[in-house]
Amino acid sequence: MFRNLMQKLFGKGEARAWAVEAEPDSIDFLRRVPVLDRNQHIAGYEFSLERPDAPARRQWQASSQRFFDESLLDHLDGAELSSLIGRRLAFVSLMPDSLDLPRLARLPAERMVLSLIDPGAQAMPAVDALGEAIRALRPRGYRFALPQSMARGESGGLLALADFIAIDADRLSPPDLLTVAQQCQRDFRQARTLACGVDSLELFEVCRRLGFDYLRGNYITQRREDDTPSLSSQRLVVIQLISQLKRKEADFDKLAMIARQDLALSVRLLRYINSAAMGLQQKIGSLEQAMTILGHNGLYRWLTLLLFYNSKTSQVDEALRETALARARFCELLARQRLSKAECEQAFVTGLLSMLDVLFRMPMAKAVGPLGLPEEIQLALVEHKGRYGPYLALALACERADVRAIASLALACGVNPAKVNAMHLETLAWAVEYDGNLAEDDGR
Repeated sequence: MFRNLMQKLFGKGEARAWAVEAEPDSIDFLRRVPVLDRNQHIAGYEFSLERPDAPARRQWQASSQRFFDESLLDHLDGAELSSLIGRRLAFVSLMPDSLDLPRLARLPAERMVLSLIDPGAQAMPAVDALGEAIRALRPRGYRFALPQSMARGESGGLLALADFIAIDADRLSPPDLLTVAQQCQRDFRQARTLACGVDSLELFEVCRRLGFDYLRGNYITQRREDDTPSLSSQRLVVIQLISQLKRKEADFDKLAMIARQDLALSVRLLRYINSAAMGLQQKIGSLEQAMTILGHNGLYRWLTLLLFYNSKTSQVDEALRETALARARFCELLARQRLSKAECEQAFVTGLLSMLDVLFRMPMAKAVGPLGLPEEIQLALVEHKGRYGPYLALALACERADVRAIASLALACGVNPAKVNAMHLETLAWAVEYDGNLAEDDGR
């Protein structure tokens, strides 16, 4: 099953034609936002379609709303939704009138949470008809997230059919958020509460204390300013190894001596080199042999990834690692348009280390200091400048679905803006598959 794991991480693979052809007048961008549980484990992703200068959904006519929802479902179908979520759930925002769209049947119902948008009192379909539509789809495996705002008036009874109740946490003051959360937890016990718009650590802490079951937003990419640095003994040893590897005459015997300072790291390396992914005919029993087989570049990349593991890896570390892997792959694919194989390797490492400040809970300049990184990588990480800076900046713009920034940065990177979304989705799918295989191969 894992025969191609090393090829996925270290192999060159096929390079698609992403080069600039023409700047589009507008870009539709399929965005993926994580949905995490209270333990900060990724439970699913919300998908939405972003476009520049798009009016609010409630301002559109019914025909325009259906067209928008059809386009979203088409994008998900074309992107092979299953590859973007793995074993997790897909939260897909739709207007209530779009539940009868035929394109919905093309997607995996058992992984779908249909997150209905409140169209407002004037555009709300008949409550009985909407209830029947929900009941008709449920036996096929679909789940439903309904907005708390539907609790008003006649539509309030629909919340009894919800698997999730979505609350716009970013639009409410803490006292109002407390009142709404307690009401939903009291009146709709069958449903899980979902806090939406959680893009800051402060709001995450508020929602966690209020007992929300799930949180949707990008808060995990924010650094905790007031925490002590998160540097375990294993991470300190990995930092030592990375620093030694960057020296011209890195000796595997000396590197093995450093690795032996941490038993868990040594065991991990031997388990990895003897895994099915490596496809070796004989078992390897020494650290020196394992390092020799991986080589300097392979060991460097493996150690960089190992920074996201701890002796007691947390769920949030896993979420950060998957994000970092996607950034790394994206930067590598961008670099292939213009740079050498060695420079593509450095672009990958740049993306992989871009979460180091969040992981270590310290400013990026301080986090990368002990690693002895090449100047171009350090410049990209700290200032988003230099050879790899635009690649990382474009990766971050894709996470935000900042369509205008994507268009300008894509041109700076030599990529057709209209093709960036497909490229980004490809890297997200790669990260989901690779991290899943890596977790299984690591015995977790």
